[in-house]
Amino acid sequence: MKGTHHTVLEQPWSVSRHDLSAEGLRRQEALFALSNGSMGVRGCLAEIPNGNMKGVFLGGVFDRSASPTPDMVNLPCFLQLDIVFEGERFGVDDCEVLDHVRTLDLKAGRLLRDSRLKTSSGRILRWRSTRILSIADTHLLAEAHTLTPENFSGTLNLTQHLDADTRTIDTWKDLPVDHYAVGELGENDAHVLYASLRLNDSRRPVCSASMLSVPQGNHCKTNVQPRHVSACWAVACHQGTPLVLHRYATAQSYLQNPDPEGLRQETLNYLADRAAAGFESIQAAQGHAMAARWRVADIEIEGDARLQALLRFNLFELIQAGPRHEARVSIGARGLTGEQYRGHVFWDTDLFMLPFYVFEDPVSARNMLRYRYHTLDGARRFSAANYTRGARFAVQTADTGDDAGPTYDVDTPHAPERTGKLGEPFRGRLRVPWLTREEIQVNGCIAYGVWCYYHATEDRDFLMDYGLELLVEIARYWCSRMEWVADNARYELLGVTGGDEMHIHADNNAYT
Repeated sequence: MKGTHHTVLEQPWSVSRHDLSAEGLRRQEALFALSNGSMGVRGCLAEIPNGNMKGVFLGGVFDRSASPTPDMVNLPCFLQLDIVFEGERFGVDDCEVLDHVRTLDLKAGRLLRDSRLKTSSGRILRWRSTRILSIADTHLLAEAHTLTPENFSGTLNLTQHLDADTRTIDTWKDLPVDHYAVGELGENDAHVLYASLRLNDSRRPVCSASMLSVPQGNHCKTNVQPRHVSACWAVACHQGTPLVLHRYATAQSYLQNPDPEGLRQETLNYLADRAAAGFESIQAAQGHAMAARWRVADIEIEGDARLQALLRFNLFELIQAGPRHEARVSIGARGLTGEQYRGHVFWDTDLFMLPFYVFEDPVSARNMLRYRYHTLDGARRFSAANYTRGARFAVQTADTGDDAGPTYDVDTPHAPERTGKLGEPFRGRLRVPWLTREEIQVNGCIAYGVWCYYHATEDRDFLMDYGLELLVEIARYWCSRMEWVADNARYELLGVTGGDEMHIHADNNAYT
């Protein structure tokens, strides 16, 4: 995905990290992020260490509010779990860490944790967990937490949180933006925490919910604040005896149901139904789904273990990013792993990523192209604003297809000032608005995606219902964008910026 950095891996089917430095934990939040194309969560530890960038995202859920362009909204966080014994909290910030490792199991699609934590009074807890964001289901996160007190017995106090006071970071200006208003917040009779929201601009609804399943635990109290709700449980623990907890969570939006009350009820019913199936059933379904995907996607390399691991990690990122459950969303520059690039969809998706899905996951490929079809009106508006016909797809788009590019200057660091000559590489300070107006290769990328998908799948229904209209509108744009140059007796493509975003005001750019 756009801007993602490679990580050195050692195992052919897993990624492991021991680092607990502030920088290391921040990197792991992206490295260990999980997604299924509809919902994504950053790879935060459950105790939510200081300095984290926790995040829960839904594909296609954007809001502008105080941002210069629409942001993918950082939704209420259901990842925090507090474990306290006689006033001492277990966590990597609060304890001496005796052992710690986190492992991303690429083969089974799971994030594993194994920690041994020692409090200031000498009590030692082993905390193991498994986190799954279901590839087989639409909006389901499931976790198993196994807590083993190694040298103490008594009562553990467990608190699950639903934090609806999250902000989205404006990644160009590094400012937090509030994108939603909280309507109803609370806990139902089944001890499910929920938050009903409305996006600030569109007023469209979103609902988040989570529940903690505690064997033989006593529900002590619920604490409801204006934008935060938590539930506390007390459970007896015995030295050397593992205590297993399960947590289930979901976030759903107007894409599932535009009616706020209907969405809230459907979200609560959905979570209750999945929790009733149990964690082991969810984990088994995840294993079967991942096995089926790897049978198609895996590429084996002999003689280079590091390259094999790197390849599988990137394949895993693609597998979990595919929007197989929804035809109105595509894949943003960082998928659903974080707020960088505002979650916007770029031309890279159609040119570099879509061919993978055409052969590995054609349902996702079809949905990615249907996203372009559903945003045709925005592309038509953008074309008309630039005095051309047909559909001109913008370099950055969100949920409507309108131009979502930045509207202010951006520094390009570590580079001398540009010379100012047309067509030369750009260095220094770039004016983003004209760059987004001149970067027009995205239309060709989408047309290529339609061609690639149809020739691989022979999906004639897609071609007749969506693909042909896309191709015709793209062709109309190109016909009106070309200019007749009499001196050369030919049509030329003048005043564009190439796909490298550095060669500006170029004529007849070869890449474009």
